[in-house]
Amino acid sequence: PLVVRRGIVRRVCGKKAATSALARKGWPQGRGVIALPCGGITGPGHRLNRHPARVLSGRSRSGSRGMEPVEGPRKWIGRESHKSLSGLTDTLMMSNGDKRGIRTLHVVHRLDTRLGGAVHATLGVCKYLARAGQPVEVAGSIGPGDELGYLDSDYPEFRTHRFQRSFPARYANSSDFCHWLPGALKNYDLVELHTIFSALIFRAGRICRDAGVPYLVRPHGSLDPFDLQKHPRLKAFVGPRFVRPLLAGSAGAVLTAPLEAERLQTYGADVPRFVAPLPVSLPEGTGDGEAFRRRHDIPMDATVVLFMSRVDYKKGLEFLIPALGRLH
Repeated sequence: PLVVRRGIVRRVCGKKAATSALARKGWPQGRGVIALPCGGITGPGHRLNRHPARVLSGRSRSGSRGMEPVEGPRKWIGRESHKSLSGLTDTLMMSNGDKRGIRTLHVVHRLDTRLGGAVHATLGVCKYLARAGQPVEVAGSIGPGDELGYLDSDYPEFRTHRFQRSFPARYANSSDFCHWLPGALKNYDLVELHTIFSALIFRAGRICRDAGVPYLVRPHGSLDPFDLQKHPRLKAFVGPRFVRPLLAGSAGAVLTAPLEAERLQTYGADVPRFVAPLPVSLPEGTGDGEAFRRRHDIPMDATVVLFMSRVDYKKGLEFLIPALGRLH
């Protein structure tokens, strides 16, 4: 029997017999994991086994499974079919014939520039992917008072889909987005979900799982134990009920550093962890240290330390400042 969960086969029992039977049916398989876009438990006599063409074709035109297939086969990726982020991307490239790159939709909870960090990290990733020739698009929520003018001026390389927030807007929910996404998924090979604690992200993950579309999760530090100390009771409630299925159904979590990967709180979900640093702009020229000191009235023999971060107690400024005073 095949144990199938939300579009991704988790385990194969009786590997030799199952592999032989599935090979005769022409179903895809790899590394002992067979990928099917369906849910539940299937056996030799299950109705899904009697219609492999319909199963492999993915979603129907009506949005349900087991009806008329959509044109063109969908490609399904088992949890064991890739061991690295490059392995996942190679699999996706092969699935579309390496003709158009990996069509990726990046979903971020809000697009307001004042949120800083995760928003601009998301858009920065997309900027450099687009410059490298990869087809990328961004989707996120907007609301009254959001500052959005920067999107067209700072990030003209890709298309941004904007959706009005709806109740509960505080948690970046958007009914418009959730109505749009199921029909739009056919245009993408991969979805990347940025940040965690947002109704928009939880619902996007559920829609991707139901459609069998692979997605990655980028927590941007929000699943670090230190960060989880903010609103601990709420996160203790949300974690097992929403974060765990979000991670368990994903193709993996993308972290920016090995330490973040080690400290990742998954609430019991078994999720592959990939480390990929964020892209940064290279300086166009060399700096002029003497001119900088003159402009800011800094003595030429003074020690200058650049602190590139937000002023937050998490950054340990209470330790850094006294330590710097001991340099002389």
